Amino acid sequence: VVSNIKAWEGAVCVAGPGVAGRVASNRFLQYRPIPTEPNLVAWLAQYLLSDEGLAAIGGASPGSADRNRTLSMDAFEAIEVPVPLRQAQDHIATVAARTRAIKRSKDKRDQLMDAVLPAARNEIFNAITTR
Repeated sequence: VVSNIKAWEGAVCVAGPGVAGRVASNRFLQYRPIPTEPNLVAWLAQYLLSDEGLAAIGGASPGSADRNRTLSMDAFEAIEVPVPLRQAQDHIATVAARTRAIKRSKDKRDQLMDAVLPAARNEIFNAITTR
């Protein structure tokens, strides 16, 4: 799934089977790579999110103002994507999955850390006011 506004701020993702049958905005180009091997799909997503991939998408999105740089299906389909050997795809998919898992864990940790100080203040304030 790719945003048709030049993949605005990295708006590229892989939609999983859990979203099958849902309706999506026409502002997002939706593709099913052939073949649909999971590691090839992971490679495509990683490439499109790379500096090189985002530059290719930006270059295929004509217009002068960022919000008006619309990516057409024809222009997106004309982007040449290098496809590495299967072993490299597998490695990239593994590293990308691990990186996403680490980021989710870090985001959860950060969210909990952000909640600790306000909760501690609240606990202390409540203890003081109930005396």
